[in-house]
Amino acid sequence: MIAAAAAVSAAIMRRILPWVGLRIGPNSLGWTAIQMLVGLGLLALADYSTSMITNGLGGVQATPSLR
Repeated sequence: MIAAAAAVSAAIMRRILPWVGLRIGPNSLGWTAIQMLVGLGLLALADYSTSMITNGLGGVQATPSLR
C-alpha cells in the first residue's frame, strides 16, 4: 500500500508541480518532503474511505446459509 501511494504521489507531483510553477528536482529534499506529504494524504484518504464503507455496511445483515 505504501509503495502504491509513493508511486501515485510521484506521478501526481510530476504533473502538478510544473503546472503550479515549482521547479524541484526529483532527488532534492523538497521533492522528498512534498512526496511524503502527498503520500500520507493518499494513505489517510484511503483509510478514511475504507472506514466510511465499513461503517456504511455495519447495518447490513448477511443472509443465513441454507443448511
